[in-house]
Amino acid sequence: MSIIIIILIAIFGFAILGVYTSNKHKFFSGVIIQALETIHLLDTTVKCDVFRSRFAFLEKIAPTIIGRCHLSSYPKLSKIASDEYKKRYYDRNITEHQKQILANPEQIITAEFKGQQYVTWYIHYCDAKEKEIAALKTESAKQRRRDEALETAKFLLSDLMQRDYYPYHSQITKELLRFGINMNINYSKRPDVVS
Repeated sequence: MSIIIIILIAIFGFAILGVYTSNKHKFFSGVIIQALETIHLLDTTVKCDVFRSRFAFLEKIAPTIIGRCHLSSYPKLSKIASDEYKKRYYDRNITEHQKQILANPEQIITAEFKGQQYVTWYIHYCDAKEKEIAALKTESAKQRRRDEALETAKFLLSDLMQRDYYPYHSQITKELLRFGINMNINYSKRPDVVS
């Protein structure tokens, strides 16, 4: 009788462990899918608030991915998540950028990654503003778009005012030159103020 109870407890324990492991894998695959969706938005949006909120979300889920990326199950779970992503978004391919981030998720929490993402996004944003300006007829409407580009640059630069991000400042201000705006940053001011 006691052997039967032990066997039943063992079977029940293994079943619970299997369900727990399965749920854990599903959760982690879901996090990878969220990362793929977020990276897609970072690469395609021209809205600053969307970019910043999605970037913050990617930073939030990064520790979960980083914590599992060195496990032997990571490649399998990453493939499962990628396949699910392709099913959900059949009209999208997984980009090299998405693959590169998933292959090395530790980079997400580095200053270099943040700076590069801000610069890449701002170039994409400025490309869109240039197209808008080219399609506009009135000088006042064109000037509003230039002002938007300047305000967005100031917003990004104030977010990147820590010393670790200084190399990326000039890349952002360089993009303003295409709108005829020459921006100088006064580093002697408080770190949260950009002139």
